[in-house]
Amino acid sequence: MDADLKNISKIETFFNTLLDNKVSNNTFFTDLPPTINQEWNDMVVVDCGNAISDMNAYGSGNVLIWLYAKPMSTGAKNVKILSQMETRLNECISSNTDKHYNISRAESYSDYDEQRNLFVNIIVLKLVII
Repeated sequence: MDADLKNISKIETFFNTLLDNKVSNNTFFTDLPPTINQEWNDMVVVDCGNAISDMNAYGSGNVLIWLYAKPMSTGAKNVKILSQMETRLNECISSNTDKHYNISRAESYSDYDEQRNLFVNIIVLKLVII
């Protein structure tokens, strides 16, 4: 296996190509920016902060996809926007044809970011690098 394929920046580039402007028009890596545009209703963070293991013939690891949505005017979780984002993420995953980076959903859960007043669905993807 080409060791360069385990390069975090190459993995981030792969996910940027796969997800940007498909799941959300606001895609970021590692964390949200310190200032969020008030017009944005949804955002995606691709978190490659977990270890990528080298198994000689292949690499593997987890990548977290954070799907953020602003609450509705009532303060309730905007499940419609989060559901749309998750559906688009699933479509991106199933349409992936990259010969080196294979991805599949492992698990998911939801949370609330009190500091930013945003709801979030977190999707754990299994990444296998061939």
